[in-house]
Formats: sequence, structure tokens, C-alpha cells
Amino acid sequence: MYVETIINGNQLQVVLDTGVNTVSMAKELGDEIGLSYTNEKGYVKGVNAKSLLIEGAGWDALIQID
Repeated sequence: MYVETIINGNQLQVVLDTGVNTVSMAKELGDEIGLSYTNEKGYVKGVNAKSLLIEGAGWDALIQID
């Protein structure tokens, strides 16, 4: 389900999954909307997907769902 949301004052459409405990996004999008993060290196892999490099981890982003 797509919902309108505001992250750090930026209006975005996001996919809402109420069963997750982490959020993933492209580094370029995080930079564009001004998220701060610390450099973290590692990989993440989903079911039936290739491994992707983790660029960083961020905390304390204000997320508003209307």
C-alpha cells in the first residue's frame, strides 16, 4: 500500500509495511531529503534477491504519515 508521508519535511509516497522494524532506501534519496547517518559497512539480502551494500545507518528521522 502506498501512502503519502513526510520525512524531515519532505513529502514522499512510500510503501507501508506494518510488519517491519527497519526501513531501507537508496543512499541518493536519503541524501536528497537530508537524512543524517553514520557510515556502516555490510550487506543486506532479501529473499530471492542479490546482496546489496549497506552505505550507512540513520536514526531519529521525523516521519509523519497522514
